[in-house]
Amino acid sequence: MALSWNEIKHRAIEFSKEWEKTSNELADAKPFLIDFFNVFGIIQKKVASFEYRIKKLDEHDGYIDMLWKGTLLVEMKSRGKNLDKAYQQARDYLYGLKQFELPNYILVYNNFPWPEAPGQNQLNAIEKAAHKVLEVRSRFPESSLADLYDPLSMPHELVKVHQKLDKVVDLAYRPQLFPNDIKRMEYLFELYEKYTAGLFKTEKSKRKKK
Repeated sequence: MALSWNEIKHRAIEFSKEWEKTSNELADAKPFLIDFFNVFGIIQKKVASFEYRIKKLDEHDGYIDMLWKGTLLVEMKSRGKNLDKAYQQARDYLYGLKQFELPNYILVYNNFPWPEAPGQNQLNAIEKAAHKVLEVRSRFPESSLADLYDPLSMPHELVKVHQKLDKVVDLAYRPQLFPNDIKRMEYLFELYEKYTAGLFKTEKSKRKKK
């Protein structure tokens, strides 16, 4: 049964409240999309797949962040990453899809400011921790992501690997761990302001020239 617009509006408001303090894109991107689908009464696991593997033109494996076959391809990036490149990456994935899988829409988006100059060791640590999260999740093949990330029943070992992932991501931003979510958010907003400083001024100047 389709939801009424009032119900969708109500769910959207609750969704925004639930996610307004989210601070770690790497750890929260997938649960975010699950909840976003739920705003419209859609159960994600019935229509879309995460980390959908395809074979690229160079014969290497590629992994689409989320694919709703025949409808939508989503590629998620952290703020500071070039979305033009993300869009091209998403288009490159199309070569590995079958005709009926090709999406009508491609969506690329970013969430948070990327560290200014992360070292290779830090990037390697993040990649290793992220793969560990995927490894632990694979131990629960009968559980959906919604079940795995239920705050009341989230497996302890999954909590631990996410905490490890949070730590290595924090250390990519600065030498000290953030003491709490508030301090992390304050830092990210300051970095966001730094990255976007002058963007609106530049846009305003362009309009004046016209």
